Amino acid sequence: MNNLVLNGSLDASKLHNIYIQSADGSFLFDNNSNKFIDLNSGLWNVTIGNDKEFNNEIKKKIIEIFENNLPYLDISSYNNNLYDDTAEKLLHFTNNDKLIYTSMFFTNSGSESVELSYKLTRSIVKDKKIITLKDSYHGTFYGGMALSGITKSYVEGHRPDYTNISNWKLPIGKEEQSNFFNKLNESKSEIGAVFLEPIICSGGIKYSDLSFYNKLMSFCEENNIITIFDEVATGFYKTGKRFFFNHLELAPDILCLSKGINNGTLPSGAVLINKKVKQKLNDTVGEHFSTQNGNLLCIKTIETTLDYYEKHEENIIETVKYIEKIINTIAGIYDVDIRNFGLMTGIPISKKEILYKIQEKLRASKILTFCYETEENQGLIIMPNINIDKSIFEKSIVYIMKLVSKME
Repeated sequence: MNNLVLNGSLDASKLHNIYIQSADGSFLFDNNSNKFIDLNSGLWNVTIGNDKEFNNEIKKKIIEIFENNLPYLDISSYNNNLYDDTAEKLLHFTNNDKLIYTSMFFTNSGSESVELSYKLTRSIVKDKKIITLKDSYHGTFYGGMALSGITKSYVEGHRPDYTNISNWKLPIGKEEQSNFFNKLNESKSEIGAVFLEPIICSGGIKYSDLSFYNKLMSFCEENNIITIFDEVATGFYKTGKRFFFNHLELAPDILCLSKGINNGTLPSGAVLINKKVKQKLNDTVGEHFSTQNGNLLCIKTIETTLDYYEKHEENIIETVKYIEKIINTIAGIYDVDIRNFGLMTGIPISKKEILYKIQEKLRASKILTFCYETEENQGLIIMPNINIDKSIFEKSIVYIMKLVSKME
């Protein structure tokens, strides 16, 4: 195999190492026509799923771009109505009739969205500390890896600059939250920003209660601390609302998006900023740009996806509620410990060897899930798409919970 992925090491095996050739509804098909139920949603990119209605609309819109004989345009040199129209649509979708974000940047990925956000933040806060969470994951660019807590043990060969970045443990429960805020208050004059993955995804679907986030956001606003949410994984209905911050009283100053922004169809992302951040940036000098930012084909897929979300929003939200209820109900029946929020479920497993055996048995049963490993624990992650066949999903969850209950 000549294509390489630097995922720890060059010879690291892929999670499932299956040659996938096609998809139909809830299933992926390999070279031998075996069909698999995908409870990983293309590593959380394929929020809508492999939906024929959606993909046909994407295909039609991309053809329209080619009919203009202009599949590429340099966004740093030229303007195009599609830039402004899609930016306005995304801002409206994200603001949801409130004035939160006033401007945005197009990017090529979640990692790039984080990288840009880090540059913007650092240009504002200078050498002040940036607080992140211990098990958080913020992509594989240098800035993002410096912010990530979970990847520190994997980057000795190209160590990022951790200067003035501090990883704090996500506080669970009143005592830990009290200690967190005491520490925050003691060092508030040294802190310039708080950079959060509001639900720690690759670290096992970990989150605190909403009152913690509300208190943190209020504290940051009162103390002129910039807040950044990495909603690359949590955005676009995975938590039952358009974005995680919609569960809160305040919105972050900077918002990083990707994955569900266009159902993974082309490399795309965005960074949204509010008026306060834009005003602060007016007094700074910075550099961030690639010639593929704002690729017209990518932007068209974003516009098309947002149209789909708005058209189907009521059904999407009801489906997320249904999935959340089913997972919690079945986990309760089989007495399996889980962490669940909307579409997102983590199942802690006591030992790595048990986790690997469970994963192997699931794959043999044609069920694909993701697994997480941190310094302290490991487990399965389930994150289905919103158009998954409900009957197949329920049967799969019953099988998984039975298997975990038996092997744990």
